[in-house]
Amino acid sequence: MAIDPPPDLILEVDITHTDINKNQLYQEMKVPKFWRYNGKFLTIYLLNENQYQESETSPTFPLVTKSKIYEFLAQCNTQGETQTKRSFRTWLREQQQ
Repeated sequence: MAIDPPPDLILEVDITHTDINKNQLYQEMKVPKFWRYNGKFLTIYLLNENQYQESETSPTFPLVTKSKIYEFLAQCNTQGETQTKRSFRTWLREQQQ
């Protein structure tokens, strides 16, 4: 870990379930932020005193709440991935002004 430290954020899309306890694995690696999407629900975990706690936002991306991500995922189903990416970029630029 001294040579290759853990990432600051792991984003995992876990549609098929594995026998590996990812929460425990990433806690032991001391990954500060872990996002998991299972195809229906997004869970944002923040490492606090060596244990993950769920959160509605991540300090890395405070403007991007779970509810906002759900909005863009729904838009992707109706308007397609390309248009949704454009909308997301536009929304991010508007938030930064």
